[in-house]
Amino acid sequence: MEQPFPGFKAEIRALKMIHLAMTAGQVLFAAVAFFLVFTGMLDKSANNLYILFRYLVPFCILGGLIGSHFVFRSRLEVIRSDSELAEKLIEYRTTLIIRYAMLEGGTFIALVAYLVVGNLFYLLAAVLEILYFLILIPNSERVTADLGLNDDEKHRLNGME
Repeated sequence: MEQPFPGFKAEIRALKMIHLAMTAGQVLFAAVAFFLVFTGMLDKSANNLYILFRYLVPFCILGGLIGSHFVFRSRLEVIRSDSELAEKLIEYRTTLIIRYAMLEGGTFIALVAYLVVGNLFYLLAAVLEILYFLILIPNSERVTADLGLNDDEKHRLNGME
């Protein structure tokens, strides 16, 4: 039987910090964008870009949502086949960062469109994606379920919490 895995609680804390930092970046940018547009500090004379953003924003948001789901699931398949628990956790962290970045991209595109055009639809789209992002906060149950850990691996992890 393998030794208990050291630091699972610290790994979960690190994943939560990554999630928090990426969430904070999106929320902060949304707040600054709202402030700049609401106060009229930006010249929204680029209304000719409205047609571009009309198609680009939904494409980027939907592409990020769908793409992040499929990339996350396909990478999990590879991770689950790994034999070492430590390697699974390292690869899982990388996979989460990729997933978060793909989601974050759509949010930032929507916020840039809101800054340039000033249409509240783009701000609403960004806020909805941020809310979805908040749902994805990592926890120990989600990590063990995503990785499909066997009973021995769960026991090793739970013994260290």
